[in-house]
Amino acid sequence: MTAAAPAQGWQPFIAPGPDGPVYSIMHTAEALKSDPDFVGMIVRCSPKLGLQVGFALVVPFRPRARAQVTISVSTSQPHRFGATVLPPGSIVLITSDAELVARTLTASSGDVSVLIEGDHTLHGIVPLYDFRTALASLRAHCP
Repeated sequence: MTAAAPAQGWQPFIAPGPDGPVYSIMHTAEALKSDPDFVGMIVRCSPKLGLQVGFALVVPFRPRARAQVTISVSTSQPHRFGATVLPPGSIVLITSDAELVARTLTASSGDVSVLIEGDHTLHGIVPLYDFRTALASLRAHCP
C-alpha cells in the first residue's frame, strides 16, 4: 500500500495470500486501558474476501474455536458478532457483516471498546482517531 502518509496510528501493511495480496491496517490497543493480552485491531481486505475485521491477541485461543465479540462506540448501541479464531489462534476474526462494523466505527471519532468472549475473556480499547482516512485508503485496494 502506498500513501503519502499513513493515518495517525493506523499502520498499513500487505501480506501474501493464496489468492493474491491481502491489504491491512492495524492499530494497537491503549495499553493502560486494555487487558495485557489484547494487542489491537486489524482491518483487512482482498478482492476475493472483501472487508474483514479482526483482533490480535498475545495468548492464543484454540485454532478454529468460536468466540463472541462485542463492539461499543459512544455513538451507538453495542453490537455483538460471532467470530472465529484463525490458526494459529492469535487472531479473532468477526465472521459476519464487517461492513456494519466499519460503518459503526467510522461514525465515531473516539475509541472502540472490544469485548472478546471465548476460550478466555479479553477487553481492549482501540483509538479510532483517523480511522475513516485509514479505511478509505484500504478500500482503494479492494473495490
